[in-house]
Amino acid sequence: ISIKADNLELGMEAFKSGDYKTALYFFKPLAMKGDYKAQGRLGSVYHELGQYADALNYFKLSLDGYTNSGNENDTFVAFVRNGLGLAYKGLGNYPKAIEHSKWVLAFRLKNYGEDDFIAATARNNLGMVYSDLGEHRKAIKFLKLALESYVKILGKTHSYIEIVRNNLGLSYFAINDYSEALKYYEIALTNRQVGHNDGHGYVAIIHYNIGRVYEALHDYPKARGHYKRAYKTMKRVFGKDNSTTKQVKSQFDNIANKK
Repeated sequence: ISIKADNLELGMEAFKSGDYKTALYFFKPLAMKGDYKAQGRLGSVYHELGQYADALNYFKLSLDGYTNSGNENDTFVAFVRNGLGLAYKGLGNYPKAIEHSKWVLAFRLKNYGEDDFIAATARNNLGMVYSDLGEHRKAIKFLKLALESYVKILGKTHSYIEIVRNNLGLSYFAINDYSEALKYYEIALTNRQVGHNDGHGYVAIIHYNIGRVYEALHDYPKARGHYKRAYKTMKRVFGKDNSTTKQVKSQFDNIANKK
């Protein structure tokens, strides 16, 4: 086994476990030597760290390397372009985010068909970009297609699918379709609680989102119940000074005495 291959594998193991410092340690020396795959992996580490400009830099280096070497259709290029879409989204450059995500979607559909995980991920990413742009009906279209594929590939209760359901709930909430928003949130909550109790941060976020729906429907007792459960967990997991925790507390306080 070559040292290069071994370091890539070690970097991937660290990345998957959330140990980004160790992942950087293994990926960066290879990336600095011009290894296209290591550059792409390093871009992913920086994206997870929220360092979108650094992520963009390494994704671009990786894509340029594959393109200049005549390997622009290598399967790893779809991973790199997916990363570019996410990095551009993080930087607020939505036209570029859409461009790269649409490339990934077209490439994967052509070569692997509808029920492809990366194609589904590209659709989810497009949905989130259009949601950020306020084009919620377009977002819903892409998110529903992503959900359909994910269910076929991963099964109905896979934890990743609940992220898409939550995203659908957010889009329906944005267009004031509260019944559809509630439907997706409640399915996400039920399935998420199979593997996690109310003490999990993601479950708390879904409780908060459900609380917003009930508040919009003027069902304040139910809204307070969900806000209370969300706040209790967020305070423990994220801390009372976290911006999201403060937002939940503020929402609860605003309706504390409403009937």
